Amino acid sequence: MYGNEAQYDEGDWHLFASSKEVARIKQDKLAMEKLASSPVSVGQIQNEPGTIVLGEPARVYAGYAGLVVNMSRYAYVKIKIDGPEKKSYFLEPGSKLEDNLIPGQYLSSCERDGQIVGRPRIFHVTAQQHDFINKKVHWFCVYQD
Repeated sequence: MYGNEAQYDEGDWHLFASSKEVARIKQDKLAMEKLASSPVSVGQIQNEPGTIVLGEPARVYAGYAGLVVNMSRYAYVKIKIDGPEKKSYFLEPGSKLEDNLIPGQYLSSCERDGQIVGRPRIFHVTAQQHDFINKKVHWFCVYQD
């Protein structure tokens, strides 16, 4: 156990934990160090010039960058993401969307014509990057027929 944050930061703490818990704590600490040394890009949604949306200020998203992709050629699909953040996307055929998610474990599911398609998938948002569709991302969610 540790008594305060300074002890934790210095590594001066003791607890009974499995190797998985120790690895998770080390990974979380590494992710926080990476965030501090090279902040992730923050996206900002802006309205088109000349348009006014009442009651909707520009929103700022922080987190690790990723992609949501609909690889179908003909189906519109709704992709739901549930985890530390809850989001849903409605994508037309062949479209992709960039977004940011905070680190954690997520569950994704896809709906087509109001019916759940396939089985839900678990994915993790971490500091680790992946090459996906010739782009470096921290996470991705894909629907494919």
